[in-house]
Amino acid sequence: MVGTMKKNKPELPAGRKDRAPLSSKFAFTDTTTVVSYCPKKRRNVILMSTLHKDAAVSSGSDKKPTIILDYNKNKEGVDNLDKLTATYTCQRMTRRWPMVVFYNMLDVSASAELTYHSDHIISNTKSILAGILLSQPCLSTNQTSHSRNPIQAT
Repeated sequence: MVGTMKKNKPELPAGRKDRAPLSSKFAFTDTTTVVSYCPKKRRNVILMSTLHKDAAVSSGSDKKPTIILDYNKNKEGVDNLDKLTATYTCQRMTRRWPMVVFYNMLDVSASAELTYHSDHIISNTKSILAGILLSQPCLSTNQTSHSRNPIQAT
């Protein structure tokens, strides 16, 4: 799990606002890693990860921690899921929270099914087309092409 955290959590140590830009501070426990990254002056981003166990930082000019790079890489999937569930939803107005959870589960499972089948259909179509193309004999360059007005040699 990799995700952002709010800065006002009592479990986090109080951070200084005058940190140097592009600096990172790491905190480790047995199961989690927390990183505080300062991309600009007076700006701070806090992420928690259960996947990362070291204080690895990218070698680029921004010196981002690998936790942030992994978070940004996988964030696109969550954004696409939110977009799909907002566009194609089965939710109804209800005051019962179990129904809200149930409708959300239906939306997520429907979008997962749509994603799976669209990938599966595309891969099957590609394999079928490849099989058809490979079963056809290749035309040599010496064969004449069929046209409406053939020119006859005299």
